[in-house]
Amino acid sequence: MRGSDCESTPYFTSYLVLNYQGGASNATGSLYINREKVPAEVEEYLKTLNITLKPYDEVLKDVAAIDGVVYVDKSIANHALCGALKDFKSSVTSKPNIIDKLKAVKNSVEIQGFIDCHVRDGAAVVRI
Repeated sequence: MRGSDCESTPYFTSYLVLNYQGGASNATGSLYINREKVPAEVEEYLKTLNITLKPYDEVLKDVAAIDGVVYVDKSIANHALCGALKDFKSSVTSKPNIIDKLKAVKNSVEIQGFIDCHVRDGAAVVRI
């Protein structure tokens, strides 16, 4: 997804909270964002991924209600978010990093993109 909340970047201001109780195949999520910025077709697509949209301002309240282990990248999470967790020291971990594992899983379009890129790079090397 791309946005224009941050000048000169494709980023948008949001939080994504994923719930993996029951495994990755049963994962659900909440995307905390200004709903006005999300087109209907994007919202429909997110529903197919079991991700619901919630108001941006509700993230701290919802995070405070989480009971159990929370995976957070402590190097980039903001103070307010970490402070909203019930017991930061005992409930928060950054290992294993689930996001890195998810990024490693590629769909067929991404795989084909890598193949096409290698072919173009190979052709460029041969021309040199």
